[in-house]
Amino acid sequence: MRKRIFIILLGFTVYFVSCKVGKQYQQADYQLTMPSTYNDGFSGDTTALVKWFDLFGDTALQSIIKTTLANNNNLLLAANRVQEAMIQTAIIRINQYPSFNYQAQVGGGTAGNDALRVAGGLNSAVFKVGGLLNWEIDLWGKLRGATAAAQAEFLASTENVNAIKVSLVAEAASLYFLLRDLDNRLLIAKRTVDVRKESTIIITQRYEKGYVAELDKFQAVQQEMQAAVLIPNLERQIVQTENAINLLMATTGKPISRGQSIAYQQLLAKIPAGLPSQLLQRRPDIKAAEKLLNAQFERVGIAQASMYPSFSLTGLLGFASPQVSSL
Repeated sequence: MRKRIFIILLGFTVYFVSCKVGKQYQQADYQLTMPSTYNDGFSGDTTALVKWFDLFGDTALQSIIKTTLANNNNLLLAANRVQEAMIQTAIIRINQYPSFNYQAQVGGGTAGNDALRVAGGLNSAVFKVGGLLNWEIDLWGKLRGATAAAQAEFLASTENVNAIKVSLVAEAASLYFLLRDLDNRLLIAKRTVDVRKESTIIITQRYEKGYVAELDKFQAVQQEMQAAVLIPNLERQIVQTENAINLLMATTGKPISRGQSIAYQQLLAKIPAGLPSQLLQRRPDIKAAEKLLNAQFERVGIAQASMYPSFSLTGLLGFASPQVSSL
């Protein structure tokens, strides 16, 4: 009879465990009816994404990006949050399984204690060892929903790390190309000043010989000064850009090494002229937001499951003896 009751209870347990209340998250359908080719002949096929070190061929830029990814505090914080989310997911998953607690106790008592009478008589010591097994039956999917929510948050934190990496690589590349552009502009400004100086010398000599008017001399000097005034401004912008790169790399006062000139910068990967809208699904920030939305769906199910009664199976086993050897 007891065996039949146990089988019936086990069957009901398996049946109810398979139930889960709450609306399940359904991924949105991003597939749109798009033509395979356009009038300009561009094909709508998506190409494989390239890694940043396959995209930029400048070794100096690659060194800046590597240092940025290794030292940036925001990225390190996001990576630690991934570890935290992974551990939290493991802790929450454990709640789905039976838990076991144990304890050991040494005590004494009087004649009124029936356990001590059996164990050893009046005012005798007693040794107790016991274990408690408890298992909450997840009838409505509350524990499974908590585990699924934690897993979704873990995946979201992983995508946040990828999003920060993409942002850091883009920022480092932008600042480096700006620095190389400023270097090029400074070089042009210095060459312009040299040309203006030579022109001023020639016009001054022609003025002294009486070939040109004094106004031409003043105009030459003015053009030379206008070219020279650009140099301090460009040098200030270069220092500011170098400081921004050092801040991005979490370094201070480090000279920024230069690689190829801005005129010779080349992308190793060929990016097509147009890209399909389906590439939005690859953006890490969008994927992270979708995982967080999935976690919120699971929490709604957890809240709904909390309105229903919960059931637990509990087992207790213990031993008592006046001597440790006889436990």
